Amino acid sequence: MTGTKSTIRIASVQFPLGKIERFEELETQIESYFKAAKESGADLLLFPEYFSLQLVGLIEERKDEAKIFREVAQHSPRVLNLFEHHAKSYGLYAVAGSLPVNENNQLFNDSYLFTPDQIRLQQGKLNATSYERDLLGMSCRDKLNLIDT
Repeated sequence: MTGTKSTIRIASVQFPLGKIERFEELETQIESYFKAAKESGADLLLFPEYFSLQLVGLIEERKDEAKIFREVAQHSPRVLNLFEHHAKSYGLYAVAGSLPVNENNQLFNDSYLFTPDQIRLQQGKLNATSYERDLLGMSCRDKLNLIDT
């Protein structure tokens, strides 16, 4: 957040985890938070870790948790594009909590920062919990990305 502004206003989302039946429901929820943040004068909108887990409701077949997370990860590109679009259209910075990401058949838990000028910055989780590592088969990133604001 370069420029002459010395303070920023942060809007933090307490995201309700519920079952959704269509991706469009998640789209509507996310946009409503962008709209509320903009109306309140926020500069940065902050979502919680794993906010996208509502997408589990789109998975029809019951599977083990590792497979469910991999299927949720298939929706991550669409969620990321949505954040990029709203950050630009509402003129806000946004941290998209974290999302499961499948990269070269490895599952990661990554967080993203979006800017109003459509820059997308990624930071992967460096230390997985035992649940993520042992039950979900999640891998850790090995690099801390410093983001100059």
